[in-house]
Amino acid sequence: MPTPPVTNIRQALDSIPEVEKHLLLGRVNHCDVKAARLLGGVDPHHHETEDEAFLVVDGRLRVEFDDHEQIVEAGEIIIIPAGVTHNPTADVECRVLIFEPSDITKTGHQGTSSAARKPQIINLQKAMNSFSDHWKPHVLGEVSGCALKLAKLQGDFHFHSHELEDELFLILEGALVMHFEDGDTPLTKEDLQIIPMGVSHNPESEAECTVLLFEPVATLNTGDASHERTIKPEDLPTIPAT
Repeated sequence: MPTPPVTNIRQALDSIPEVEKHLLLGRVNHCDVKAARLLGGVDPHHHETEDEAFLVVDGRLRVEFDDHEQIVEAGEIIIIPAGVTHNPTADVECRVLIFEPSDITKTGHQGTSSAARKPQIINLQKAMNSFSDHWKPHVLGEVSGCALKLAKLQGDFHFHSHELEDELFLILEGALVMHFEDGDTPLTKEDLQIIPMGVSHNPESEAECTVLLFEPVATLNTGDASHERTIKPEDLPTIPAT
């Protein structure tokens, strides 16, 4: 099998021909990862069973809720739980990555919110500064059964695969080499790679590298290989919202 492709998110955003167009970058199990250029807003709506998250790459996103609004700056993620009425608005062009279930409808449903969870904003720089350990993912939040995680990597890991889970790596700082059985791919800042389920891989980084991970909640960090670095998903540390 060929090595999984690498996408530079800035180049992907530059390739979108006009605002309000979404570009599918890939799928992680039942969730899509999209790039989008946003300008203006949509009618207030909610998604009955689907969470969604926006990572602002450039610009700022103003998200209106029933009783307040929140500003999401570049380098921040907002996670909007199912049932929360919202209206993402960009007063000037804003470029984002979107994480959401593949079957979500863009305009959702009209009506009153019925969510038990509240929206959360995570500043990625503050989150990165909050820990120093390597090879120990920290959970930022969940999107419909998939988890956004932050991890710092340095040195060599080990070859492993995930039988039932795809795994997304987005380089936030630094660089790494993803080793595969059939070759290697270098990844630098703002590069994204999705490792399909069942594909053996081994990330390696000479200097410290910080990555955003997106993968099913049940993903075991060491996959099918028992290792001293194995941490059960329920034991992973969490990073509180900003």
